[in-house]
Amino acid sequence: MRLERSAVRQIGLPSRRLAVLRFARPHVALLAGMYTAFGAVLARTDWLRYGSEVLRAAIVIGLIVAFGFIINDYHDADLDRRSKPYRAIPSGRVSERFALLLACIAAAAALLVAASIDVRAAAAALALVACSAVYSYFLKATLLMGIATVAVLNVSTVLYGCLAVGAVSPAALMLAVFAFLNAAAQETLYNLVDREEDARYSILTTAVRLGPQRTILLFAVLTLACAAASLVPWVIHLGSPLYIWAALPCTTLPLLGLVLFVWRDRTQDSYTRAHTLMKLVRLSSVVPVLLLR
Repeated sequence: MRLERSAVRQIGLPSRRLAVLRFARPHVALLAGMYTAFGAVLARTDWLRYGSEVLRAAIVIGLIVAFGFIINDYHDADLDRRSKPYRAIPSGRVSERFALLLACIAAAAALLVAASIDVRAAAAALALVACSAVYSYFLKATLLMGIATVAVLNVSTVLYGCLAVGAVSPAALMLAVFAFLNAAAQETLYNLVDREEDARYSILTTAVRLGPQRTILLFAVLTLACAAASLVPWVIHLGSPLYIWAALPCTTLPLLGLVLFVWRDRTQDSYTRAHTLMKLVRLSSVVPVLLLR
């Protein structure tokens, strides 16, 4: 512990502040908060009446997402010292004690803000905090359960927005389905990216258990299902007539392209590049989502 504190002091305050900022993945938390707002907007046409609740709900989800990343890095600190020494804790830019404190602050802040909405919001926030911790400590290295948990946590970003305004709609449910399939496909791809490293340290994730070929097949099935789900609003005439013209270039076709890319070029580099592109597709998919109302 003395060496750890010494290392942190030697790095310097500006570098440490930057490391803390990156540690919490604020860009991911912001995107999750946006999906919470989208869930509320799609659930009610008069969502502006609940503007304060929607804003607080987005903050709650952002804090829970930050907690999830921090507690995961805290749990993986010993392993990361061997496999990913560049990360914040192994490199000494953030101490384990400070990481745990930061996780507790994020979780407590999320629960306090949620309690200011109502009891249901507070109970849901508590369940999501617990689910995030359980994933890191027990479910990540399991067959499919880890992937399913990540997908459920992603769905919760949309449904929490619905909870904040006390309503749900077909459009909001469609966004929830898309969030589930997209997150499951992305997590499967992340399993592939880390498969060799996880196998080396006996971390039995889905990709390690299934092997690369069957994991690629799982990714393809989930991604194709996600692409098909992006067409459903157009088929059932949900939202604006312009929806399909935004969905095709922003969601459907890029997802099909990713399946072909990974299926054809089955290398570690292609998995890494596809994972990055998958994140961009999730961002671009916001455009058609706005046309679902």
